[in-house]
Parts: sequence; C-alpha cells; structure tokens
Amino acid sequence: MFGSDLIVSGNFRGKESIEGVIQGTPLPGCMMELVPGVAADGGGRFTYRAYQPGTSGLSRPVLILLPDDLQGFSFGTAYTSGARGKMCVPYAGDEVNILCATYGTGTGKEFSVGDLLMAHSGTGLFVPASDADSTPFQVLEQIGDNAAGYELVHCVCTGY
Repeated sequence: MFGSDLIVSGNFRGKESIEGVIQGTPLPGCMMELVPGVAADGGGRFTYRAYQPGTSGLSRPVLILLPDDLQGFSFGTAYTSGARGKMCVPYAGDEVNILCATYGTGTGKEFSVGDLLMAHSGTGLFVPASDADSTPFQVLEQIGDNAAGYELVHCVCTGY
C-alpha cells in the first residue's frame, strides 16, 4: 500500500463519486459491478455487488469500492448489505491501492512490480492475470505472502 488512501494519484482523472446500494459484505478496494435486473431505489441509486460476471466473459466497468469514511470506517471494515456505498472509476494512468488476494494453497500468492492483475469472480479481489481479456491493473510494489488473505496493493490502472 502506498499512502493512506485508496486513491494515490494527486491528479486523479477518474470519476470518484459513484454512489449506490451495496449488496453483500464487500471490503473497500475490491471491484464491484452493477447487479443486473435490479431497478434503482427511491433515491435513484442502483445496487452493486462484488464482481461476479459468471461464465459470460463479458467485461465490466472497473468500479473500485471506497471506504465508508463518512462513518469513520477504515479499509478493513466491510460494508453491510443494504448500506449506501461510494465507488471510483480509475482511468488509465491513475494510481490506486486495490485489494488483492494473497491467500493460496501452501505458500500463498506474491506480487511483483509489473504483474498484471484481473478481478476474481465472486469476491472482487484482484489476482495475477492468467489469460484474462481484462487486466485493469499493473502492480507497482513487491508484495510477499500475507496470512490475512488479502492486502491493499499499489497499482496503476492500465485502462484494459
């Protein structure tokens, strides 16, 4: 993690004010998606959940869940289902801290500078890209194993 916020770029060009109703209990820093088939609430806010595109393989906008700082919650505080949340959409070149899965079987996962990341379906956590069409982030710091299972990692948005 670099700095003390999810948005690292001093000249962040993306959009950082998307609000919506959160479904599930995602952690800040994970990738979110619009819940298909759910209409906007009375306030005009749509419902979002952790990234889970299923088997369609179709790409989604890159929506990163921000901490609920209006209630004083930190990066490690998960949202509760039905809460109102805030997300950002980073553009290519924007630097952000995103939530990466560091758990694995045996030794766990490590990240190296330059690794490309993809979102893991169902959790919204980012993992090393295998053969994904969408690799929205590239790692900017070295990360070793972490017993917690996830860690905020300094990355740059690739725009893909």
